[in-house]
Amino acid sequence: MENSISLRGIVSYEDYKKYVNFHWRKMRVLFTIVCAVIYIPITTYLVYLPLIGRLIGAIVLGVLIWYMIPILNNFKVKQEFKSDQLIKNEMSITVSPAGVQQKVKNNEANLDWDDIIEIHETKDMFVFYISKNKAILIPQSFLRETSDKETLRSIIRENAVPGKVELNKESVS
Repeated sequence: MENSISLRGIVSYEDYKKYVNFHWRKMRVLFTIVCAVIYIPITTYLVYLPLIGRLIGAIVLGVLIWYMIPILNNFKVKQEFKSDQLIKNEMSITVSPAGVQQKVKNNEANLDWDDIIEIHETKDMFVFYISKNKAILIPQSFLRETSDKETLRSIIRENAVPGKVELNKESVS
């Protein structure tokens, strides 16, 4: 296997939207459950409904919230993507045993593997979290050769801090 891989491309609006939906997945589940559970005691004291009516109402509320979150997120994603001038530029990313190097315009970030708090692979991209809310994205469009994905996985497996990596099941050797 190669020791490093250099990738380049532009993060599209669709890629960014998929990242935000991935990033908010746990909050979506939590928020849906909390709202549905809170609905039952609120309706107990405000409106008399039999238990089955409260349960049905909680389920309906949960389903509504589940589908509303991505719709509301799309507005946020669109605004954020329009305002972020750096994301619209071609970026160059090099992943090696030394770490991850990202170049955008005149900006350069060199990250050691210890600086990366989590790495996730989805069907659409690799996500390298450098803080709780900030990540370096490597969309599938950056992986031009068929071997690029496996090379990237191999470098991640060999160098990333154990316990911080979540690669797709098919990629685990």
